[in-house]
Amino acid sequence: MKVTKYGHACLFVEKNDQTLVIDPGCFTKLPKSIPNNVVAVIITEEHADHYDLPNLELLLEVNPEAIVYTTSVVSNILKAINISAVAIEGRSTKNAGDFTLHFSETPHAVVHKTSPCQSLSVQVDDSIYYPSDSYQTITGKVSLLALPVSGPWYKVTESIDFVNSIDSRKILPTHNALNSPVGNMVAQNHIKAHLEENGREWVDLKDGESLEL
Repeated sequence: MKVTKYGHACLFVEKNDQTLVIDPGCFTKLPKSIPNNVVAVIITEEHADHYDLPNLELLLEVNPEAIVYTTSVVSNILKAINISAVAIEGRSTKNAGDFTLHFSETPHAVVHKTSPCQSLSVQVDDSIYYPSDSYQTITGKVSLLALPVSGPWYKVTESIDFVNSIDSRKILPTHNALNSPVGNMVAQNHIKAHLEENGREWVDLKDGESLEL
């Protein structure tokens, strides 16, 4: 399995000549050559850094059969403009091509007193866990945790506890367009200094860079 990061919080996951796209939001510049083997696009919430209609339309223009999985709010927005989408509520497991997707609907992390919306966390096979804008935990082990490291709701102390609650061999910082490079470095250094398990690998991908799982 190959994971490529684009921009803020967008991941392209490739397996068996199939591609899964997660959160191609407004801070993401898609690759010039969009693959024509996308089996599903996941949009985890309604905020623009996760949901961007022009990026979604570009992906669906090349991949008209791709399934869109998202929240009820985004699903209703898309259906109003004749884009089919599958709304995820509660916990649900879906199959898209050769990918098994374990979804969990959860409140977005609190910005001020209350959660601003519902969000989706997703586990891809037993390989990748992407919590979106939440600290939703999972049981079991994954190869890679995609860890949000910036946002108006973000706290380093909560991130450290969250990282140590997830059993993952690798940690990929993501959701990081809202910090300067210096700000990201400071936050990430605090997290790395408090990793409880020896041997966990911090993998900081730049735009368009990939890693193999």
